[in-house]
Amino acid sequence: MSDSNATTVAGCSRGQGDLYKNKILLAYPESAFASDSKGKRLLVLPHPRTGNPSYFLPYHPSESPHPTGSSDQSGGDRDLKGESEGGILQLQVIRQDKSERSWFISGADDDDGDGALHLLTPIDPIFLLLPILYSVMSDAKPPFLPLEDLFDQAALNLYRSRISKHAERMDRIKKDEKLGGISSCSTASKNGRIGSGGGTGLNRLDGTEGEGGAGEGEEEMVWEDVIRFGRTLAAKRGLERICQVQEISPTLNAYRISHPKLFSVLGSKLERLSSEQTFSKSPNTLGRALNRRLERDGDEGEALRLRRQISFDVLEGFLNQDVARAWKAELERT
Repeated sequence: MSDSNATTVAGCSRGQGDLYKNKILLAYPESAFASDSKGKRLLVLPHPRTGNPSYFLPYHPSESPHPTGSSDQSGGDRDLKGESEGGILQLQVIRQDKSERSWFISGADDDDGDGALHLLTPIDPIFLLLPILYSVMSDAKPPFLPLEDLFDQAALNLYRSRISKHAERMDRIKKDEKLGGISSCSTASKNGRIGSGGGTGLNRLDGTEGEGGAGEGEEEMVWEDVIRFGRTLAAKRGLERICQVQEISPTLNAYRISHPKLFSVLGSKLERLSSEQTFSKSPNTLGRALNRRLERDGDEGEALRLRRQISFDVLEGFLNQDVARAWKAELERT
């Protein structure tokens, strides 16, 4: 059974110290926890559009066999054994409104007081790679970097950016408090593990976990989960799809983002998503959006234009402003 039609709904207990102390209702593909499910850890990574810390889970899609992690299969960049997941799931939370709700789960001793539905849904790894690749671009033509160097540098740069944004948020909150206002912010919690354990996703360069900026004489910290993501097969395969690949030696490749390759991948997604068949299979989402915009006497040409616009808007939700703007300009030229 493929991931597309095999979904499990289960009540899971959140770890102590997390934002929630009660159970949650989690729906996920069966293959998400097919192996090594005990204490499986979510990664905290930059959201591809906003850059905000968000939850993602590396996993083995059921349609592909588990790789052995040998140097031949990993391209010699690094040993992927134990971290060779070929797919990525994004954790999403759906709440109908602000009123209190509960789920009653068959076979459970009690109800789920959280009231929200948590979903683990597949996401193309290339979207997670874009903020990483852009973080190491110092100019219009960045250098080729080996896989390990690329993710190490990105982990440092993204950590600095994350701390800077956090400091700005705290300053705004302090100003609001002084003015008597109320401000709230939402970030990924410290606990990235389903069940128990976890961490902030931030580590010092020596590998020890910590939080906050580096003080005088202290080791600067990095976004450790970015490095962990770089060890997955999903990340390496994604790089090969949207980057120029330069062979440094028979056992070492280097990568640099290729906008022609990236726009080609995005263009293929746009064509598939904007097809009449895709819209007919999604009457409550894409189909409804099309019907709202399409005039009653609109012809097929107008319908195609609107399907492409709606599809672009969907994909734009996974791109930061710079990438979306550049891709839109490319589409207008072609």
